[in-house]
Amino acid sequence: MNQGSAIGLSAMTVLGVALLAGNADSQQNSLNEQLESLKVQLVGTWTLVSYERVFPDGHAMHEMGANPKGINIFEPDGHYVLIIASSGSANKASTPAEDQVMTKLMAASYGTYTVDVRGGNRLGLREDFSSLHPTLVGADTERIITSLTPNQLNYTIPEPFGEAIHVEWTRAAAIQPYSLTPQHYGPAQ
Repeated sequence: MNQGSAIGLSAMTVLGVALLAGNADSQQNSLNEQLESLKVQLVGTWTLVSYERVFPDGHAMHEMGANPKGINIFEPDGHYVLIIASSGSANKASTPAEDQVMTKLMAASYGTYTVDVRGGNRLGLREDFSSLHPTLVGADTERIITSLTPNQLNYTIPEPFGEAIHVEWTRAAAIQPYSLTPQHYGPAQ
């Protein structure tokens, strides 16, 4: 191999390595942009539309009733609050047995959340502060975001034995800030 060929081969190698490094940086920037976009879209208050468990054979069960109620709040600082109540949970429990049934008809937790765009849009909830179900305190649960638009959030919660819970949310309507003016409490003294 002559000296000119060696210099040309070395230059091509250096150029190839630089292009690969640039491509890796570009891919990382793209992932960071997707992640930031997902976080921005997720932040806010969402109200529950539907909650259904789907079994491997395809049949679905509305275990929280036909018209469950719920709220899911994602803060920009990474905190969340989740409350879901079945359509039948408005009744007051009067015995310990009824209380146990009522607890199964509700889900409530708050903690921190993360989002990940690698391998699909994944939402991780860490119930590090509290949960209605004490065994979940400190647990990490994963949701796979199947759809996220400015006004709709759908995710799936993978369950054991091939089951999955499909949850649909709609963005809560903006409300007017409440004003604490004297007319709310009567005339000023």
